[in-house]
Parts: sequence; structure tokens; C-alpha cells
Amino acid sequence: MFGSRKGASGAATLLMIVAFLAIGGFMYWLSLTAEPSQAVMVEEEEPEAMPGEGALVTVADFTGNPAGYVDQTIRMEDIEVVSLLGNHAFWTKLTNDQPYLVRVDPALFVNGLVLTAGGTADVSGTVRIMSDSVLDAWQNGGSFTNDVNRIEAEFAESYIDATRVSAGMGG
Repeated sequence: MFGSRKGASGAATLLMIVAFLAIGGFMYWLSLTAEPSQAVMVEEEEPEAMPGEGALVTVADFTGNPAGYVDQTIRMEDIEVVSLLGNHAFWTKLTNDQPYLVRVDPALFVNGLVLTAGGTADVSGTVRIMSDSVLDAWQNGGSFTNDVNRIEAEFAESYIDATRVSAGMGG
């Protein structure tokens, strides 16, 4: 009932052998006519940074590991100025909605820099670890307008010590 027809199995075997020989012949022909090729790597060039600006880092990359950038000079573009902190700093927001502190060189404000909450900024500076001695120096330098500013800054584990900042338009 489920058996093959008498004599039909010979034709199927012959067709199977012919198919294997055809595939083998095709593979042999490919090996003779194929030309070796090499993979070409296309490297993207980073935009040239001005001296002292550092490597361009996206907010998303920075969010993944801020501690990995400690003591490195970096450049971040179009970061949001969420709120101002005292006279010389502001909070920005990382992609995971965590606040991050940016301290701006006081000389930049003397030269006319104006930051507003809700605006954006391009920032270049060195990522540094926060410590009590850093907070003391900021307080002695007039960075804080009140004691609440210092308490707020104590929450930062690290910060960007910005030496170049250009303010953008409001969001």
C-alpha cells in the first residue's frame, strides 16, 4: 500500500546521482572562475576638533559610562541646559533622564556667555571626579549663590569642567 511502484526506484536513484554530479560540476566551475576579493573597510572621519576641544562624544555614549571618560577632554554638542546651578554651573540631562553637572569656567561668563534654562549648549571640557575639595574651591571662588547650591552639587559623582561653551537657542 505504501510501497513504491515496481521499477520506479531505479529512475529516482539515477536522477539523484545526476543531481549530485551537476552540483559537483557547478562547484568545480565556480572554483575555477571565481576571483579572489578583499573586504574594504570604510572608516568614518571624525570632524576636526579645535585645539582643546577634545573628541566628539554623543550624549548617548556618555550616558553609558561617564566614569569611563574621567580625565579625558571631550566635546558634546546640543546638550540641554535643564537648570542653572549657582553662578558657574548647570545641570544637563543624560539619555536615561539622570541629571549631570557641567561647571563652566567663570572667565566665559565675563566674556559674555549667557546660559538659560531650556536652552542648549555645545560644551568642551575635561570630565573630573567630584570631591569635597572641589566643592570648597567652588564655594571660595563664588560659584554658589547659597548653601543649597553646594548641597545640590554634592550629588554629582563627576562633572564636566568646561573650558569652551557656546550657548544655543531655547528649546
